[in-house]
Amino acid sequence: MYLMPFCEKPGSQANAISPHLTIMNCIRPRIRHGLLAACLGWAAFAFAQTPISGSLTESAHWTPENGPYIVSGQVIVDNGAVLDIDAGVDIYMAAQASLTIRSGGIRAKGTPTGVIRVLSDKVRQGQPPMPGDWGQWVFEPGTVDTQLDHVLFENGEGLVVNGSAPIFNHLDLRHHAGPAITVDLAASPSGAGNQAVGNALNGILVPAGEISGLVKWGLKGIPYVVTSTGVGIGAAPALTALAPNTLEQGDKATVTVSGTRLDGLTEVAFDSAGIETTVQSGDSVSANISLSVPVDAPPGIVTLRGLTDAGKVEFPSALTIEVMKAPVVNSMTPQSVNRGVETSILMTGTSLGAAHVTAAAPGLNIVGESPGKTVLSFRLGVDANVPAGTYQLNVSNPVGSQLVSVEVISEDQSELPDFYMIPSMAVLAADNTFQRLTLRVKQTAPVDRVFSVAMSNPAIAAVSEAEAVLPAGAYETAILAKGLAAGGTALIVSGGGMAIPLEIPVEVVSGALAPQFVVTRPVGVFRGSPFINEGAYMFSASVGVVRGSRFSASPFVVARPVTVYMGSRWWAGKGTWVSPTVGIVRTPD
Repeated sequence: MYLMPFCEKPGSQANAISPHLTIMNCIRPRIRHGLLAACLGWAAFAFAQTPISGSLTESAHWTPENGPYIVSGQVIVDNGAVLDIDAGVDIYMAAQASLTIRSGGIRAKGTPTGVIRVLSDKVRQGQPPMPGDWGQWVFEPGTVDTQLDHVLFENGEGLVVNGSAPIFNHLDLRHHAGPAITVDLAASPSGAGNQAVGNALNGILVPAGEISGLVKWGLKGIPYVVTSTGVGIGAAPALTALAPNTLEQGDKATVTVSGTRLDGLTEVAFDSAGIETTVQSGDSVSANISLSVPVDAPPGIVTLRGLTDAGKVEFPSALTIEVMKAPVVNSMTPQSVNRGVETSILMTGTSLGAAHVTAAAPGLNIVGESPGKTVLSFRLGVDANVPAGTYQLNVSNPVGSQLVSVEVISEDQSELPDFYMIPSMAVLAADNTFQRLTLRVKQTAPVDRVFSVAMSNPAIAAVSEAEAVLPAGAYETAILAKGLAAGGTALIVSGGGMAIPLEIPVEVVSGALAPQFVVTRPVGVFRGSPFINEGAYMFSASVGVVRGSRFSASPFVVARPVTVYMGSRWWAGKGTWVSPTVGIVRTPD
């Protein structure tokens, strides 16, 4: 047993063992036997003090025989190590010392008569202790197999439990410079018989926020103290994006807000006076909101607030309001309208939210305007006596205007079918390349219309999508089709309010035939009675047919009307076919 170092003069390191020291270094020949015994006894007591610092990566056992234990710096229990502490052990914490359970556990087995004491090192040194003399004992999420019974903690900064579930029984927490215990929203400490006296907060401090997992507050004897902003159960609702997130003064738009737990979103408002909001639809991750920004709204960045089933939600800097700009119209559909009817018009562009449309010419009437950030829709009624020609529509807002031309034509609109295709028959090359066909309507609708699209023989030709959407207010939509192999098939369009499906003949040609036919202005085909027989067809407008290279270079035009009669599919070198049962022939010039 090495005792001699502790007979050295004060200031020598308590546990340093020198190979040059023997018992005779401590005992001189003139020392009495009683003095020798005293020296040996003092040395044995001094040797039992055990300094602790650094990381504990292997399991350890602290006993009264080897105590007291002097902890300095940041001691970390790691690597799955388990620290056993027997009843009656004294632990002195040096200034700013702390003990953290990162990966492993502590089993402190105190008893009513053998309390484990964790004290300021000033007590050992005979100095008066003060709150905050040492740091904290921290139980991190890697804490396992941990139970503390009958332990006194005094004059530190309290205990901290983060994401773990230690068991504390009969803890006595006194005179800490902070809460007796601090927990996070994932902690589940438990136990009974605990007390807190003389601490900055004699309670278990719970931070504000949302509890999103399974948590149990089972620690008895010390009250839980929740911060004033409160704790919610479950993840808090959150707003993460707004699109579009920039509007101009006077804009009207439907924006999409995205986030989490947005079910039941209501009471949506911006911190800028006058912005009108209406929640149109939504679910847990998104909602559509219609906005109307006043023309005099102050430019700047505004915050969005609302209320969901899960609580209040706020999105700082959600929307930027810019100064109004002059309207810009990039496109208008359709660009021509008929006399005697009312036609739905759709303009697209920028800065259209506060735009207004007027027509200077008499007989042109604008009704049902619906302006938006990038879209402006309205109905244009043209009196029957308005001459055919080009007229100007003035699109304006308080800071500028733009003139847009519209053509008034003299076709008898009443003869047009409700739905028709352009072209009314299609000739495709077998080159696997999509070509545009156009589905057109006589009158637009205030809602989107969805049509089913398919080829009767998908081995001959194919469409890019199984559905075609005609947007609200739109006059036409594209259908993309491509030829796959030479032969005949039909494009079938149904739904969207059609009484019966449209069947559009499609001929796929290859080789020398592929470039032969170009239809310059094909339009819809509908039934008419003044022709060959009941059930005959006529084209609704003139059709230009250009001969391909295998014919003469001069084109010819088939004038309106063109008679179409029922017949069998045929090809005689200079005709074409409409469907498997309908042939089209040239009428005499």
